[in-house]
Amino acid sequence: MKDKVTIASDAEVTVDFNGKLKRLGRGRKRRSATVTISKHGHAFFQYELPPEEYRVGDNPAEAFARVLKDALP
Repeated sequence: MKDKVTIASDAEVTVDFNGKLKRLGRGRKRRSATVTISKHGHAFFQYELPPEEYRVGDNPAEAFARVLKDALP
């Protein structure tokens, strides 16, 4: 079972996620993402996955979730 991060519905937290995934052919893909997490209108976590090509691995949302899970206590 995968670990999950859950945000309570009354937490007043906003996750602004902008991810891109482009299939380039021959098994290659390009991914990138920017994410800002805000609470009460104040950003407290920012993440940027610069554009990178890969063949096997996480999509942008999964890559971000892994980073967030590692950043949390």
